Amino acid sequence: MTLAWARIRIVATILSVPMTGLARDSVRPSGDCHVADACYSACVSTRDCVLEHDSRDCSRNVFPFGLIIHDPACEANKAVQNQINEIQKVSCEASKADEKSQCEGQKAACLSVAAACSSIRRKAGISRLKGAIILWVDDNPDNNIYQRQALVELGARLLLASDTHAALKQLQTHHVDVIISDFERADDPRGAYTLLSEVRKRTNPPRFIIFSGSATAAFAAEAKRKGAFGETNENPKLFDLVLEAVKKPRHR
Repeated sequence: MTLAWARIRIVATILSVPMTGLARDSVRPSGDCHVADACYSACVSTRDCVLEHDSRDCSRNVFPFGLIIHDPACEANKAVQNQINEIQKVSCEASKADEKSQCEGQKAACLSVAAACSSIRRKAGISRLKGAIILWVDDNPDNNIYQRQALVELGARLLLASDTHAALKQLQTHHVDVIISDFERADDPRGAYTLLSEVRKRTNPPRFIIFSGSATAAFAAEAKRKGAFGETNENPKLFDLVLEAVKKPRHR
């Protein structure tokens, strides 16, 4: 598995999220959401940091005298090459450690989502989530791939948009029940509020949830004053907000 996580802009397509992982090292407990399948992986890098030592022979046999001399230029080149090899090895090991750290971080994030998903699975089964259309707006969709996979598993349909413009186009062609938006985007540091303002101009607007790593109690209160249904950076709270948001069906 490639451990680098590309940031791909996906513009407004119905979601079908493929989940991949490294070599499995354990089995998902029964009753867990299937998103957990992506979590039980061994973070083992395939990067090979072993470099051959330059052991060339720098001695020269001077014929016909039978003398053996050492070539200083050769010895110097050999020393330089071995020094380069050592630097490359250290760099490789550092990259390997960084990749493992990133993998462990992704694994922890996945487990957090899986636990939150599993905890509300029964509640979601008797909710109005099945068939509900959720529009997720984020210019870095890989940051929430596990959350989206969990919502699909719980019965929701997902649409994606990378910015406010794409989100508004989706609202023109789909009856969206809930919008989940990041707060800050590359093209708009207050992207969530920009979109929220436009959404609130609509008749019978969908409920609007902000899912942001910078969320605090103060920011959540501010978001609600502006008309958002809620704001959080926690997976359990996000899923609770979604279930609460779909309780009362919107007129189609």
